[in-house]
Amino acid sequence: MIAVTLLFYDIFKPVNRSLSLLAASFNFVGLIFEVLQFLPGGANIGLAFHGFYWILIGYLIFRSTFLPRILGALTAIAGLCWLTLILPALANYLSSYSLASALLVEGLAMLWLLVMGVNVQRWKEQASAAGEHQ
Repeated sequence: MIAVTLLFYDIFKPVNRSLSLLAASFNFVGLIFEVLQFLPGGANIGLAFHGFYWILIGYLIFRSTFLPRILGALTAIAGLCWLTLILPALANYLSSYSLASALLVEGLAMLWLLVMGVNVQRWKEQASAAGEHQ
């Protein structure tokens, strides 16, 4: 997950460097909570950070010119599914549906990236445009 986070940071820097860094930071904090389990509910807190990460990645995909917008919308929805695990009342009713939905959408996003990849020409155009403004 660390490698994916770093890769996504690099891919989405041209879209918005600050949001890409914020997304990576959310995911790293979530991973720390999950691995070290600082609190008894540490895994759920980690998954909440993971949810914010996917919402931001979804927004970055949506704003990019090199990936389909629908992929961004679906990824943001997966992030919302992860966030349902913060509230125990929602988690009790929705956890199996939320987890299945989030994993399915994340899997589709990864499959798209593995099979189709990004539109390299558009990525380069967006990267050069971002370099001119920063």
